[in-house]
Amino acid sequence: MAEKKDDPKLLEAIDFFEKMLETMPGDRTGLEFLSVAYEQIGERDKQIRTLIALSETLLKEGDAESASAIAAKLRNFTDIPAATRAAMVVERILSKKDSMSSMSAGDLRLSDELFIVEQERPKKARPPRPQEAAAGSVQAWISEAARSEVEIVWKWKEEGLIPQEVSAELLHVFVDLPATDYPVLISAPGLLEEQHPQYSNAAFESMQRLCTLPPVPLELFEVAPDALDALPIDYIKVKGVLPFAFMSDELLVGVMNGTKKKRLDEISELAGCTCHFFLVHPRAWHTVTKPLFESAVTD
Repeated sequence: MAEKKDDPKLLEAIDFFEKMLETMPGDRTGLEFLSVAYEQIGERDKQIRTLIALSETLLKEGDAESASAIAAKLRNFTDIPAATRAAMVVERILSKKDSMSSMSAGDLRLSDELFIVEQERPKKARPPRPQEAAAGSVQAWISEAARSEVEIVWKWKEEGLIPQEVSAELLHVFVDLPATDYPVLISAPGLLEEQHPQYSNAAFESMQRLCTLPPVPLELFEVAPDALDALPIDYIKVKGVLPFAFMSDELLVGVMNGTKKKRLDEISELAGCTCHFFLVHPRAWHTVTKPLFESAVTD
């Protein structure tokens, strides 16, 4: 398709819908227009990000047919792992939705306007993963995570995304950490959501620009117990990650900070299997993990 970067009316319309999405994130009309417009002007990366965001909106609206069509489009970007991973998640959700007709009402739950089938996945033997950290592990995880999160805070400060006093507050937390083996969350997005949630959405959008991981609507998933067991619970608490499902023998993992390949490799090594990574909003991470952590304490 010929590029239309010199079409002033198209560029004006793109500018309008981009600004609209800043105040109305997830708006279907805006996303649908931009997904086509970006293709017309040759903005491939923006087109892919918009298609991924549109697929999430369609899933939340329960429009399975349109979501399936967007997943098929994403599958065409075979050279972009983020696109194929996003398509995989959409197809996984839709496959559960399609099987509702053969399930009884007791097998279903309603989540964000989507019925998701609660089925037992066939269990396959895997090496058991430690749920208690070895001596010194938590302290090492905290120290490593703090260094990574300081870089993110500095990036936000340079972008003017957060006020100076907020960046100073977060930096103080990460730089002046006491030596401890108690698992505490070391995550710039996670702490920003807890302490200054008014900046959380902007920080999430910044993280999307900084890494290539596709966003995932974590709240649409019921975290599978065997997936949760794939990583030490203390590691999950410290690093702000969450393994939430298996697809065959491959683990789907949500992370709040997707900028460090070293951390992604570390997760794969700890889990002992192939992992596919997705970016999760810190608000969703807190919401989903809170009952999981409470349950882990009482077990």
